[in-house]
Amino acid sequence: MSIFNLLTIFIIIIAILLIGVILLQEPKERITPSGGSAASIQRIGINQKADFLEKSTWVLVGLLLFLTLLSSIFLKNAPLLNRSPNLAKVQSEEALNGVISPSDTDEVTTTQGNQPS
Repeated sequence: MSIFNLLTIFIIIIAILLIGVILLQEPKERITPSGGSAASIQRIGINQKADFLEKSTWVLVGLLLFLTLLSSIFLKNAPLLNRSPNLAKVQSEEALNGVISPSDTDEVTTTQGNQPS
C-alpha cells in the first residue's frame, strides 16, 4: 500500500469524523447562559461541550487541510493505477510526442495566417 493510499484513507476518516462533530454541535442561541441557578449549572455543561466540539472541529479541519496538501505531494509518486485514466493517457501522449506549450501553437497559427497568398 502506497503512502498516497494511506493518506486517502486518513482523509476519508477525518472527513467522516468532521461531519459527526459538526452535527453534534448545538445552535448558538441554546448556549447563551440564563439567569436561573439550576439553568446556569446546566449551561456550564453545555458550554464545556460546545468548547470541546469547537476545538475538535478546528483540529479536524487543520488535519484535513494538512493531509490534503501532503497527499498532493505524494500524488506525483503514486502509481498510474491510482490516477485518472484520462490523466494517464495525456501524460503518456506528452511523453511520446513531446510537450507542446500553448505559445508554440499560437506562433504556428499566426505565421500561417500572415503568409501572403
